[in-house]
Amino acid sequence: MAITIEDLSPTALPSRTHVVPAMKDGITVKLTVGQILDLVIDAAPGALDTLNELAAALGDDPNFAATTAALIAAKLDKSGGNALDLTLSPSAAPTKKLAFSLAAITAGQTRTITMPDTDVDLKKVGINAMAAQIATGVETALSFPSIPAGVKRITVSFVNFSTNGTSNPVVQLGTSGGYAATGYVGSASNVTGSSVTSSNLSAGFRTQNSVIAATTFQGQMIITRVAGNSWACVSTVGSSDTTATGLCGGYIALVGELDRLRMTTEGGSNTIDNGSIVNVLYEF
Repeated sequence: MAITIEDLSPTALPSRTHVVPAMKDGITVKLTVGQILDLVIDAAPGALDTLNELAAALGDDPNFAATTAALIAAKLDKSGGNALDLTLSPSAAPTKKLAFSLAAITAGQTRTITMPDTDVDLKKVGINAMAAQIATGVETALSFPSIPAGVKRITVSFVNFSTNGTSNPVVQLGTSGGYAATGYVGSASNVTGSSVTSSNLSAGFRTQNSVIAATTFQGQMIITRVAGNSWACVSTVGSSDTTATGLCGGYIALVGELDRLRMTTEGGSNTIDNGSIVNVLYEF
């Protein structure tokens, strides 16, 4: 015979066998505490069959639904089925997005992106261009004073470059202490048909060995960090109004980190002709 609530001693603890009145389908019935609990719990697992266990499973967060919705809204998005997009939206800056294309990856393929154990500045990835310098006919040098620290390679391009004198055009490197006008070793040559003339470097990386006033040339010089503050160069230029080709190979050890570069002439007195263009690209 079931025990009713009325039968309990004031100091007794109720159990699953105690009977209490309940309403079911509009009819008053008697159910034991155990039956009522079974109806409430239904088939819940043992680890989630009390209110305390349910609260703990929700992190004791009374705003669990709002918290979860906010986390879902901030998830990494896969858009269009072929790109993994990481969108960064600083409050005071335009939205930035980092995307990885997944379109070309088929089943069974693996693509691994390994990040070094160091900070990575994405703006330093690839080739970076500085604003081209165009002579107006009064300059003795075209300068690039803000080359970032850590650059590994610099490409200098010359377009329709000429001067009003016969001093050899040179590229000079510099540090925070100024431009290096000595200490360059190597040689430069001019090749005209079967004739070759050469001489050693001193005041800069020459584009060629000797020039004629107003002779125009085009080409490139590549300057590469060897180690520390030591730099090597190789360049090739060709004259537009003669059949001469200029070659150069050289080296210099700077006293500090390279942060500037300029195109000038040995002695620095010749004027660069109007319309001469020098452009600088750098890579990390």
